[in-house]
Amino acid sequence: MAGYANRTKPSEGVVQELHAKALVLQDPSGERAILVTSDLLGFPAVVSRTIAERAEKQYHLTRDQLLLSFPVAADQESNGKCLFD
Repeated sequence: MAGYANRTKPSEGVVQELHAKALVLQDPSGERAILVTSDLLGFPAVVSRTIAERAEKQYHLTRDQLLLSFPVAADQESNGKCLFD
């Protein structure tokens, strides 16, 4: 999501729901990795860290086994601002 910074009032409804999805891949030796995709343009660093900590605690996955993926924004400048908050 982007382009809502100039809103003067809260949202009045939902046009389209937002989703996040996860795909776990495992090789024949049992090594796993997880791909998380989101409809958002990025997560603040604190959210990314929280996701990584939960993946490690609940599923014993290290940070290098976790890939957070986001759609590419038409406006690359605003996309970068979201990703590097």
